[in-house]
Amino acid sequence: PDANTNGISDLWELHYFGVVSPTRTRTTDTDGDGVSDYDEFIAGTDPTVRNSALSMAAPSPQPNGALTLNWASSVGRQYRILGSTNALTWTPVTAWIRLADTNSVITLAPPPGSAMFFKLEVSP
Repeated sequence: PDANTNGISDLWELHYFGVVSPTRTRTTDTDGDGVSDYDEFIAGTDPTVRNSALSMAAPSPQPNGALTLNWASSVGRQYRILGSTNALTWTPVTAWIRLADTNSVITLAPPPGSAMFFKLEVSP
């Protein structure tokens, strides 16, 4: 259910705030961390804790040229990694992955000799 039509599950709002507020919108940022409550709902992070955020650690180079990426994940969410050589045009480098753990690690073999940027995408 979503009584206040903000795109956030009423059950989730009740869990974190104890009430479904008619003034909570998709842009409300309860903990003031720059991430809206709606985005925290999608990411599976805690909207009442400033340092609860979806983030990926810097890639860790491996001896074989591969890169290991890790991030704190939320059970039940699915993730995919997007890559870019110019940080303007992004393409998926993994399929959607549904994880059953809160610490996610993936190793990628980017094309040799090319600089790559990575970003993490999440979906409920």
